Amino acid sequence: MQITGDMAGNGDLYIAGMDEGGGGFPHNDTNLIFKSTDGGASWTNTYTGSPFPGPGVCSSGYFAGMFSTNGCYWRHEGWGEPAAYNGIVHLVYSQHGAGSDPGDVYYIRSTDGGVTFGAPLLLNTDATTRPQWQANLSVSPAGTLLATWYDARESTDSDCQYGNPASPCYRMWSRKSNDNGLNWLPDDSLSDVVSPLPAQPDPGIQPTYAGDYDYGSAILTRHVTSWTDGRVAISGTSQQDAFTDRELVGFAVTNTDPACGSLITGTAPTQFVVNLSDAVVTNTVDATDFTVNGTPADNVSISNGDTTLTFTFNTSPAIQGSNTMHIPAGAFLRASDNQPVFEFLCDFRYGTTQLMVTDTDPPVGGTFTPPAPGTYDYLVNLNMAADPSSVQDSDLQLSGNTGATVTGHTLENGDTTIHFTLHMDFGGTLTASIAAGAITDQFGNPGAAFSGNYTVEGPTPCLWSSGPDLPFAGTRFVGVFFPGNGKFYAMGGRDVNNIEFTHPFEYDPGSNSWTTKAATYPDNHVNNMACSVLNDSGTDYIYCAGGSEFTGQTTSGHVFRYDPVADSITTVPSNWPPGDNGTLPGGFTVFNNKLYTLGGFDIPNGSGTNQIWEFTPNPAGWMLKGATLPFPLGYIPTTTIGNLIYTGGGVDITGGVLTDTNHAFIYDPGADSISITTDIPDATSNTRAVNFCNLMYVLGGNFNAPTNEVQIYDPVSGTWSVGTPFAIAGRNFAADTDGTNNIWKAGGYDSGLAIIASMEIFHCDVSPCGGPTPTPTATPTVTPTPTPSVTPTVTPPPPTPTPRPTPTPRPRPTPHPRPTP
Repeated sequence: MQITGDMAGNGDLYIAGMDEGGGGFPHNDTNLIFKSTDGGASWTNTYTGSPFPGPGVCSSGYFAGMFSTNGCYWRHEGWGEPAAYNGIVHLVYSQHGAGSDPGDVYYIRSTDGGVTFGAPLLLNTDATTRPQWQANLSVSPAGTLLATWYDARESTDSDCQYGNPASPCYRMWSRKSNDNGLNWLPDDSLSDVVSPLPAQPDPGIQPTYAGDYDYGSAILTRHVTSWTDGRVAISGTSQQDAFTDRELVGFAVTNTDPACGSLITGTAPTQFVVNLSDAVVTNTVDATDFTVNGTPADNVSISNGDTTLTFTFNTSPAIQGSNTMHIPAGAFLRASDNQPVFEFLCDFRYGTTQLMVTDTDPPVGGTFTPPAPGTYDYLVNLNMAADPSSVQDSDLQLSGNTGATVTGHTLENGDTTIHFTLHMDFGGTLTASIAAGAITDQFGNPGAAFSGNYTVEGPTPCLWSSGPDLPFAGTRFVGVFFPGNGKFYAMGGRDVNNIEFTHPFEYDPGSNSWTTKAATYPDNHVNNMACSVLNDSGTDYIYCAGGSEFTGQTTSGHVFRYDPVADSITTVPSNWPPGDNGTLPGGFTVFNNKLYTLGGFDIPNGSGTNQIWEFTPNPAGWMLKGATLPFPLGYIPTTTIGNLIYTGGGVDITGGVLTDTNHAFIYDPGADSISITTDIPDATSNTRAVNFCNLMYVLGGNFNAPTNEVQIYDPVSGTWSVGTPFAIAGRNFAADTDGTNNIWKAGGYDSGLAIIASMEIFHCDVSPCGGPTPTPTATPTVTPTPTPSVTPTVTPPPPTPTPRPTPTPRPRPTPHPRPTP
C-alpha cells in the first residue's frame, strides 16, 4: 500500500492498495483506492478496479519475479504509486503485457476524487516484448506529472544476466504530463546509461530482492526520482546502488493567495496574488488572463522581478462555497525562453464565517453520567447550520477510553446541533474530536477542528466489604461456588470448641444471608477436605474427598457428594487412598471434570507428600499420576487456569513442624508433567488459590502469621503482583470465586488464631476480565527431582503475552507477631 496527499492542500489523503490474487506467477491483481477527508482518522474504499494479469515470468515464493535468472529474480507484484492534485487522482502500475511481454506500465486518472477512473493508458510505447515494471509517479504544485519506470526495451538479452557488468539490462524511462494527466508527452529515457542487472550479494537481504518502493516526489520547480542501478561493479559483479535524477517542471504557477484548497472567511476577496516559477514577459500579461468562477480580473500589476502577478477585481467574484481560479495554458510567456505558461486551475472556498463548535453537552471538562458501562447522549452545538449529508458517525473520533464508540447521530435545532449517541464500557477520561473539514456548512465549506476532554463516571472499583457472619464461627472449611444456583457453600470444618460441623452452610448472594442446610455429612472427618464441583451424568454435585477429625487426629479417605439443589448427601464408594493411611489432601482443583489432589500432610509420620492423584466421577475411581511435586508439601493453594494447574505456596512438613514456603509449580494434567515457575513473593499456606479473570489469586494464609495479603500470579507473563488486601487477616477460611465478579471468604483463624464467623466479599460491579484471553499451555517437561543443594530453575510458561487487567498495587500488609501454633 502507498499513501499520498492532495498537493492542492485540501487535506484529502489517498491510499493505493492492491489485491494480489494470492501472489506467485501467474496471478491477477486488482487496484483499490481508499480516501480520507479527516486527516486519516477514517477511510473509505472509494474504488475497486477490474482484475488484470500481474507482471512477471516466474514465481519467487509468494511473489512474481521479473527475470528467471538466479532462480527467479527481482520480485514484483505490479505495485505502483498514487498522486493527487486538486481532486484529480492518478495511479501508475504494472501489468503483464500481451503474449510473452513480462510487463507494461499503465496510468489511470480520476476526476471525482478517486471514485471512478478512466480507461488505462499504456505509458511505454515500445514495440518490444521486453519488460517495463515498478513505476513511480509524482505531481507538482503546478499540476505537472512525471511517471518513471524500469525499462528493458534496450536490452539485447532475452533474460538479463545476473550481476554481469557486460550484460546491459535496463534504463529508467519517464513520461510527463503538463496538464494534470489530461495529455502526455512522448515517453523518453531518464537515466543516462543502460544498467546491468545488479546482483543481491548481501547476506542480510532477501536474495531475490531488488529495487522496489522507488517513490517519485515533486517540489515547486522540479520532479525527483530514484532507482536501483547496477552500473558500478565490485570484484567483477554489478552491485545495487541508489541513483537519482530530476526533471524541471517548466513555466508554471507555484502558489497563490488565496491558496489552493484554502478557506477564506470575512470580507469577500477582491485581490488575488499569483506567484510564478520564473520571470514573465510583462507585455504578454493581461488582466483577463486570470478568472475566478469565469469572471476576468479588472486590473493586474507585476512585481518581485516580474515573478508575481496581482490581479484585482472591482467587485469580488467570490461566492460562498467553492470558487475556481483559472489561467489558461499559454496565457503569457516566460522571459528566458518565451515558453508558454502551463494551465493553472484550482479551487478555494469562501464563507462569511467558518463552521465551528460553540459548546457541547456535557460541557468540555464535564462528566458523562451515570457510571459506565452505558449509552450516553452527546450534543455538539454549532455556530451555523451544518450540511446534514456531511455528518457521519465516524466524524466524531473518541480516544482515551478503551472501546468507546459512536453508535448513531441525529441533527436537531435547524441542523445547528448534532446529537451523537455514545457507548462507553469503562470510566475514566474521554477525548472527543472532530477533524478540520470532517463536517461542512450548507455551502460545503469545511468546519474548524474541535477537541474536548471529558470524564466518564466509572463503576465502583473492585473492593472487599463485609458480608453477613456465618451461622457459627468455624475454621478448616472448604469454600465451593456452585454455578448451578449461583450460591456459595462452606463445606465441613469445625467450631470454636473444635467440634466438627454436621451440615453444609449456604450463602445466597441474592438475599445476602446464610442458611444451615438439612443434609448431614456421613461422618465427622470433615476438616481440611478437598471439595469441588464435578458433573455426573448431566448433574452437578459438590464432591468432597479426604479429611480429618480433631479429637483423635485421624484422617479418612471417604468421598461423598452433595447435591445443593436436592439438599442431599450421598457417599461415593471410592475412597481417596492416602486418606485411609493417615494423610490429608494438600492442594486440590478440577480440570476436565476430574478432581486433582497435589501433595498432602502425612500425619503419622509428620511429613509432607509429593503425590498427585486424579479422581473421575463416573465410573468413580482414583489414579495415581506419574508426575510428582518437586518438593513434598501440604496445604497448597491450588487452582486451574485454562489447561494447566497452578500452585503458589504450601507448607513444608518436617518432623511435624510446619514451615511456609515460596514454591510455585505448574502441573500439566494432559501431559502429566510438572515444572517450577516464579516463586510466590511471600511464603504462605493453609489457604485457597482461586482463578479470577484467568489470574491466580492466593488469599492471605500463612500458618504462623496469617495475613490479609492477596498475591496475584499472571500465567502468561509468569509474574506476581499484589492485589487489594482484605480487612481481616486469616487462614483456613472457606473461599471460592465465580471467576469474574466475586470472591467470597468466611470464617477461619484470624491473625490471633481465634476462630471467627466473619465474612468478606470481593466484588466488582463490572468484571475486570474483559474479552477472552488465550488459554495458557505448557510444553511437557521432565519432572524435576528435588536435590537439596540445587536451586530450582524458574520456568515461566510459554504462551505469548497478551494484555490483561492488572490489579492496582497496594502496600504490603504489616507482618503480624508470630503466634504460638
